[in-house]
Amino acid sequence: MNRINYYRKKSKTSLDVLSELTGLSSAYICLLASDKRSNPSKEVMESISKALGKTVIQVFYPNIKEAI
Repeated sequence: MNRINYYRKKSKTSLDVLSELTGLSSAYICLLASDKRSNPSKEVMESISKALGKTVIQVFYPNIKEAI
């Protein structure tokens, strides 16, 4: 389970703004966020994470501890 919606809402970023920031369609982001779509490319994960000001691990792999 990813945390796209969690970080999007926490940063008060609308789906439309996230779409503009990433160049991805809001429909695609919505499908990813609701786990109705899986296995996004590395580039997609990086784009969404960067737009949210987080790392790929924080957004897409929240159960993995990042190395310090």
